[in-house]
Amino acid sequence: MTKREKKLWTGYNWFDVIIRIAVLLALVYVAMMIKDFFAVDACLDAGNSFNYETDSCEMDV
Repeated sequence: MTKREKKLWTGYNWFDVIIRIAVLLALVYVAMMIKDFFAVDACLDAGNSFNYETDSCEMDV
């Protein structure tokens, strides 16, 4: 293993680790928001209504 390769694996300090965890958590949060957005959008595109209280798609009768 070269010196550069070793630094890539062991050269992180706590600040780098915290930043990487924060970025990962932000990406997970954004993915959840996008998933919810597309669920509502698909419901509305189908001509139904979305009930935000129950978090479900309701077909209009």
